Amino acid sequence: MPGLADERAPHAVFASTDDPDYRILRTAIEASRAQLERIKRFDMPGFQPNEHYLREMTFYGILPADRPAGAPVDCYAADRDYWNSFIYRP
Repeated sequence: MPGLADERAPHAVFASTDDPDYRILRTAIEASRAQLERIKRFDMPGFQPNEHYLREMTFYGILPADRPAGAPVDCYAADRDYWNSFIYRP
C-alpha cells in the first residue's frame, strides 16, 4: 500500500526534553517511582504488608497474635493459608 510506511514511521512526541509537557510527565513518573521505592510492591524485596492486612490475618488466625511488631511476613504463605482455611475438611 502506498504511503503506509510513512504512516507507521516513528515521530517525535516532544520537541525536546525541555518541552513543558515532557517535564510534567517526567516529574509524575519520577514521583511514582519514588513512592513505589518507599512502599514496595508485594513482589519486591523488603515489602511488608500494611497494618490492615496484618490485622485481618491476625483476626482470622493466619498470623499469630503474639507476632512481634515489624517481624517479616511471607504474604504468599499467609494468603495461601487464608484461602486454604475455607477448604472443608470433615
